[in-house]
Amino acid sequence: MKSQHLPIQRGRYGAVPCFTWLILLGSLFIQSHQGVAQFNVTNNNNDGAGSLRAAIAAGNATGTDYTISLQTAGPISLTSVLPDITQSCTITGVTSLTPATTTGGTVIERSTAPGVPDFRLFKAITPDKELTLTDIVLQNGVGNEGENKQGGGGVLTDNGVALMMVRCVVRNCLIPQNRHGGGVQVVEGRGTFIDCEFQNNGAPINIPDTRGGAVNIGDNSSGNPDDVTFLRCTFVGNSAERGGGVFSAGAVNFTNCTFDANTGYGGDIYGYTGNADVIGCTFRNNPDVNLFSFFSPYRIINSLFIGATFGGGNTTSLGGNVTNYNGGYVFDQSSDKNNQVIVLGELQQNSGGLVRTFALGACSPAVNAGISSTTQSGITLPTTDANNQPRVGLPDAGSYEFQSPAISGLAAFYCKDAAAVTLMGTPSGGGFTIDNQAATQLDPASLSAGNHTVRYTVTENSCTVFTEQSVEIKPLPNASFTGLAGPYCADAASITLNPATPGGTFSGPGVAGTTFTPANAGSGGTITYTVTVDGCTSTSSQNVTVNPLPNASFAGLAGPYCANASPVTLLPTTPGGTFSGPGMSGNTFAPANAGSGGTITYTVTVDGCTSTSSQNVTVKPLPNTSFSGLASSYCADAAAITLTPTTPGGTFSGPGVADNTFTPANAGSGGTITYTVTVDGCTSTSSQNVTVRPPINLTTSPNTSVVYGYGSSCTTLTASATGGTGTLRLAWSNGATGNSTQVCPTQTTTYTVTATDAAGCSATKIITVTVNDVRCGYGGVKMCQGGRETCVAQYLVPTYLRFGYTLGGCNSSTPARIGYEQAQEVPLSLSLKAYPNPTQDALTVEVLAPVAGMATFELLDVAGRARQVRQQELTEGHNEVEFRLGSLPAGIYLIRAVDAMNRQGVLRISKQ
Repeated sequence: MKSQHLPIQRGRYGAVPCFTWLILLGSLFIQSHQGVAQFNVTNNNNDGAGSLRAAIAAGNATGTDYTISLQTAGPISLTSVLPDITQSCTITGVTSLTPATTTGGTVIERSTAPGVPDFRLFKAITPDKELTLTDIVLQNGVGNEGENKQGGGGVLTDNGVALMMVRCVVRNCLIPQNRHGGGVQVVEGRGTFIDCEFQNNGAPINIPDTRGGAVNIGDNSSGNPDDVTFLRCTFVGNSAERGGGVFSAGAVNFTNCTFDANTGYGGDIYGYTGNADVIGCTFRNNPDVNLFSFFSPYRIINSLFIGATFGGGNTTSLGGNVTNYNGGYVFDQSSDKNNQVIVLGELQQNSGGLVRTFALGACSPAVNAGISSTTQSGITLPTTDANNQPRVGLPDAGSYEFQSPAISGLAAFYCKDAAAVTLMGTPSGGGFTIDNQAATQLDPASLSAGNHTVRYTVTENSCTVFTEQSVEIKPLPNASFTGLAGPYCADAASITLNPATPGGTFSGPGVAGTTFTPANAGSGGTITYTVTVDGCTSTSSQNVTVNPLPNASFAGLAGPYCANASPVTLLPTTPGGTFSGPGMSGNTFAPANAGSGGTITYTVTVDGCTSTSSQNVTVKPLPNTSFSGLASSYCADAAAITLTPTTPGGTFSGPGVADNTFTPANAGSGGTITYTVTVDGCTSTSSQNVTVRPPINLTTSPNTSVVYGYGSSCTTLTASATGGTGTLRLAWSNGATGNSTQVCPTQTTTYTVTATDAAGCSATKIITVTVNDVRCGYGGVKMCQGGRETCVAQYLVPTYLRFGYTLGGCNSSTPARIGYEQAQEVPLSLSLKAYPNPTQDALTVEVLAPVAGMATFELLDVAGRARQVRQQELTEGHNEVEFRLGSLPAGIYLIRAVDAMNRQGVLRISKQ
């Protein structure tokens, strides 16, 4: 056992094991950059707005921590050196980078265009700052500037700057003579590298004093820097005079790293000073001394070496290492294996890892060659490999963990109807059998129910390994069901569905539980029964049709109706059905035949489904319109008749009717008398015909008067009749017949004349003969003038009359006949004439006045009473005076005129 030493990492957290330190350090870097200023790089330009150069300058100017988000995939081709990063800074690529394939991320490079000077890409030397690079490819940088042999073509840090690089690629970066760290140089400070690849960096091995082709850690002239760790990093094709991969002059830890084809003395790692641990790493194809430890004590555990040699004397094996040569002078633990035949796969991306690795074969001596624990202080064995895959069983030697044959994606059981499953296993290249029959997929439909054995076999270098998995194929439950028929009508009763295998679920239109209700199913559809038994589900379906009920609604029925309303045509929405109910005939409803009404129903059947709809209708009875009181015929002069209706409140109409009175005299020849009455909105009428006999038109001479005691007291009464029915007969009350009769009354007498026709209708009129008894004294005659009565001898009567006297006493109300002849002229002073005379109304009196002046005119009846009196200014000569007699009874009148000289004139006129 060689001397053991502990690579204790010292920093702000005190002494912790290096692998634990790596986890804590990553967390620290992530947390310390929260809530800082952020700048975006939006183009690939060397400078200007949106450029990386502008973002660094702006970030530095903040005087505090900042982040830069690269929003372009690049390449960002620089033609001049960037500003130093003077504040803590995080720079992140546009997308996540896979270093193994260089896909994703952002490329930052020194332009290779002619005339572009050499310069490194990033420099951060402000004391105690932090620089984090994530998802970035750095290429073509040249580390040719700085003190103390500073290089770092990709990145240079110093003065305690903490550098972290995650998922980065550093490639094709160079250093000239006397410079260190072709890709990265950490002069003094912490360094953490996770899932990074370093490709073809450094300088040819013949360039003097070039150290660390990929990474240089510390400087032997300035002492040890703080801790530097590498987790899951790959170094390939790097070169330098010393340490083609890494030159270390400080404490360093390599976990799950891969080294290939790095050249230089100490081709992979040259350890100068500082403790170093190599855990689970693979070294292959590295010329010269594979790992050289000068003053640097190295501890190696669970690592794989192919064609490697060691230099220096400070290398210690902790066990679990495998070589293909006689390395017992270093790997002297019982768990170490030397002189093994080792076959590796190509350097490539394996098992989804982020960096390239060498795969182990199934029977490689490196498989399960590692140890799972150690008592060495400060050593933490990783639980995953370089591909971030789990270390299974005993860990394998090297950065790659062979995953024992495994079947992936296969379930413990499949139902008979499951889709075929493609068989997949790891590692690739093996073969599958099912029940010892070659197969590429498991098809449950082609396998019987029960358990089947699936085997995956991998053969490599005559080494065969396999794994098996038992898979059960389960039968499907019987999902059939009965009870569903159809088609159904929408009003059909509910149906109970009976499944062959209970416990499942019915679904579909109209289904609730195990009941199918056509009324809830619309037009029907698919009824599905789904049942699961022992994890396997089966379904069966039946289609069912639900015929809708025809629309049995109908229009046209209103109401209520009166019994005498016109028939109504009913209009069904769906033709072809039948109407029923009181008053129905076909599709016609006749209120007159419906009694008091009732329910009208329409029934229609379509596709075997019957539907009905009903409407109630009321028919109101007509009121009784009969009436009494009217005979069949009347004489025209019959008295008015009162008509009496059975149902009051109506209206009579017809000739001679006013309200409920029939007047024959107003009915013309008669006609139809109608009674109309409305009760509860219903109107009814009844009629009776009546005849009115033609009226008898009876005309008589007017009432007249005679004077008894002066002249003759006889007068002739006349009558004539027309109209009536048939022959007319005239009869007088004095027993006379015919058209006239002479009467000589001695006192006032009323005579009646009656005209009777053949139908018995008659007309009667009366004529009154007024007798004015003018007798006085001994044979004298009473006369009156100016209200003074005089008894005059009969022979003087004519003379008195000429002077304006009237027959009879002054108090007599009975007019007396003027007893002298009209032809007799009375010589007076005023000349009067009248026309027309006789007259019915208007009368013009011509006056020939000898002098002008006011004259008085009196219209006197035969009794001497003044009926009209007026005064009118007369001119000398001819004058006209107008009278209106229309309102006076027929008879004889006198007009007396007295002029301004008291001259008089009298004129007799006849009013018809």
